[in-house]
Amino acid sequence: MGYLLVDESEGVSPSELAEQLGVSAGSVSGYTRALVERGFVRRAGERSHYSVMDEDVWAGFLAAEQQYLASRLTLAEQTLPHVTEGTRAWHRVRNMRDYWPPDRSVSSRSPSPSTPVAAMASSTTAASPGSHCRSSEW
Repeated sequence: MGYLLVDESEGVSPSELAEQLGVSAGSVSGYTRALVERGFVRRAGERSHYSVMDEDVWAGFLAAEQQYLASRLTLAEQTLPHVTEGTRAWHRVRNMRDYWPPDRSVSSRSPSPSTPVAAMASSTTAASPGSHCRSSEW
């Protein structure tokens, strides 16, 4: 990522990245694919052979992160009705769902004060071993 961050060209080929970084072409392929998936890098040029980092690198990353978080929220909302209430699994899934504020916006990066996760973080009550819930919730 560092090489692409300071590169001034219109894109870098996998072979150039491998040579400059002293790594295998396979490593470059895997790492650039991960960077593309995370929104840090995009493909450029004919046949999308070159990798390039946009000027606002964080915008791409944050857009991909928002999409990922939204999919996790959807997963939790769809899963919760299928687990037995009061079980550890139910508490884990509920906490995953309730991480987001009441409006269910994933644009907020921290839990709202009313969510169980926020209350748990500020609680001094000891949790059961291996649990992610306050002991008073058991």
